[in-house]
Amino acid sequence: MYYRFCWKWAALAHMAARVLAHGYSLAKGFVNDLRLAKVELENGSYTLCNIASDLRDLVKLFQTLLTIGEGGVQVLLDLVGKAMAGRLQERDMDLSGVKPVLLDTSLFSVCHE
Repeated sequence: MYYRFCWKWAALAHMAARVLAHGYSLAKGFVNDLRLAKVELENGSYTLCNIASDLRDLVKLFQTLLTIGEGGVQVLLDLVGKAMAGRLQERDMDLSGVKPVLLDTSLFSVCHE
């Protein structure tokens, strides 16, 4: 089950990259929350409940995506749906746009389980 949350994290990071590419700022604390969620996933000592809660909080990206338009909310919902169904793959997204603010965009080993 952890791998699904890993992919959900990747979907959120991908959408953050789209927000930045459109010249918008991310919500205050979003990058730190994304980093924290990654640490929790990599650490393996956090419960799925904690991780699910933290990732749910990251969906505050919706407000910015609504501002941008272009179907961003639907894209995010589709990516998260694929992630939680275990069908999301690296080729479905591009994390390069968020790398300058996130620094480490590598996927976790648990993503490939």
